[in-house]
Amino acid sequence: MTTVDVSDLPASTPPAVASFLAREHGLLIGGHWRRAESGQTLVSVNPATGRPLATVARGGMADVDAAVAAARAALTDPRWRDLNPLQRGELLHRLAELVEEHADELSYIESLDNGKPVSVARAVDAGTTAKLFRYFAGWPSKFEGATIPLSPRGGLRILNYTVHEPIGVVGAIVPWNFPMSMASWKLAPALAMGNTVVLKPAEETSLSTLRLAELAEEAGFPPGVLNVVTGPGSVVGAAIAAHPGVDKVAFTGSTEVGRLITTAATGNMKKVSLELGGKSPHIVLPDADPAAVAAAACDGIFFNQGQTCTAGSRLYVHADIYDEVMSALVDHAGRIVVGPGQDPATQMGPLVSARQLATVTSYVESGLAEGAVLASGGSRPAGIADQYSGGYFLAPTVLTETTHDMRVVREEIFGPHSSGSGGSRSPGWSRRDPGRHRLDQLLQPHRPGLAVRRLQAVRLGPGDGPRRAGAVHRDQECVGEPDMSTNSAELAGQVAIVTGGGLGIGKAVTRALVRRGADVVIAALSGMRNLAVVHMTKVLSDQLGPHGITINTLHPGVVETEHIHELYAKNAAAEGITAAQVEQNFINRTPIRRVLTADEVADAICFFAAPGSGGITGESLGIDGGLTRGIFL
Repeated sequence: MTTVDVSDLPASTPPAVASFLAREHGLLIGGHWRRAESGQTLVSVNPATGRPLATVARGGMADVDAAVAAARAALTDPRWRDLNPLQRGELLHRLAELVEEHADELSYIESLDNGKPVSVARAVDAGTTAKLFRYFAGWPSKFEGATIPLSPRGGLRILNYTVHEPIGVVGAIVPWNFPMSMASWKLAPALAMGNTVVLKPAEETSLSTLRLAELAEEAGFPPGVLNVVTGPGSVVGAAIAAHPGVDKVAFTGSTEVGRLITTAATGNMKKVSLELGGKSPHIVLPDADPAAVAAAACDGIFFNQGQTCTAGSRLYVHADIYDEVMSALVDHAGRIVVGPGQDPATQMGPLVSARQLATVTSYVESGLAEGAVLASGGSRPAGIADQYSGGYFLAPTVLTETTHDMRVVREEIFGPHSSGSGGSRSPGWSRRDPGRHRLDQLLQPHRPGLAVRRLQAVRLGPGDGPRRAGAVHRDQECVGEPDMSTNSAELAGQVAIVTGGGLGIGKAVTRALVRRGADVVIAALSGMRNLAVVHMTKVLSDQLGPHGITINTLHPGVVETEHIHELYAKNAAAEGITAAQVEQNFINRTPIRRVLTADEVADAICFFAAPGSGGITGESLGIDGGLTRGIFL
């Protein structure tokens, strides 16, 4: 294999790092480091210089087959299979210790390979990796089974119990923005539960993961428990996702590739977990501190060169302070020190590759062509030393006067690029408690589980209706009915409107509201044939009526106001249903116990709307300003 010319490394490169880079970097399969079956290699490039950094094996389908076979063999190897939970935890603890011992070395490798500042790699990548392995070291002994009482025929006495077992072989495919820490996110829980892993690092940034695999061997993990196959995602990643010997695939990367992996995984119905891209916004209210917003927005988008899935790449600013915020943002962006990651003064390094630089630059050009204004950056920053002339540097970039129809606002860019839009009247950053401003009504994830979690987060503020307390976005969905016993009277006397969403989500949301003392209203928004809502209302009314709780159903598909009769006739005609049919099919089944006034609707604290709700808003209900306290789903 071709190796790196160590004379091309920065003078500050630790000897251990130089020695590691000078080695031949093969594939780890079954406890042995070996060349790719094809003998081909990939060149890892230093993004600060554009020159070769190291050479790694270019794996292929045959190598994936060998790695999966080794992982399956390790599942039944007594050296791994028979370890008790405490022993698995001790191995993870030992690996965490080794990561901490070699943190400086790992951080420098990450910086050279990815481009990020060494300080960031030390705190985030190496630091997170050690913490994750240490955290999951405690989990093997915490997963417990259950005994299940049965009532079989004939009076038999049967012991029925469940135990947690490993899924099997886990295929882990990680991205290039946080190579080592993303690998540990997948490795730590998989190994803690006794699985074996075939790991594919990103082809651009394989080096820190290869060094981590060496440390795993040193920690004492048996051969075949961890296998590493480097190579192109289109070859190695695709082979892992489709392989019949892989029981689960865990992927972090783009949404487009995530779809491909999901499709490939259907061959043997393997489990899939995906962490995909995003387009996160900052939303700024008129009472916010422009300087504080600018500092936070800069950190949100320019951290890690903007190469994060949660980068705050959109900035929606209220018209009253738009100019102040954008001016402060441009000032902050202009003071960020851009340079090679190994320079202690560097705050933002180069992008990971020439391809990524070209992608981000093309978005800047697209934004300008569509009418945006370049307020800062957009090109290579001045002052970069000649030895880094081939590096993939881009100055922190800010576009203003952007609109939602522009690509820079709608698509994930994954680079140091912020798009600012003015005139927003929406909730967000504020000097006051941000929970008062109910961002829920802007969020439309179309996920019932998330709706329930948002409901759990509703809190009443003094004289200001509900407010949200803390973040409720998590990977797992809610299962069953949310437990809200500690807040049973929190919403007493308040009106909550639950609309659409179908039987399951409607019941969960309604029960949760009822437990908190709300006067719940159920409105069928998806048309007068919404029998699910009608049935749900009847069931809940029957269950809760004896407790003095009133459940209302409002028809003909919108919350009732003074112009209800006009809307009633209009919707009925659109559905092809006569008034008599509506009377017979709906009102007779679930009588309207009372009609809300416009003031009651305006003061309602929750408003869940299904995607097919037809755009029902406060304006269509004759309420000035709309349902400002809504939670839209």
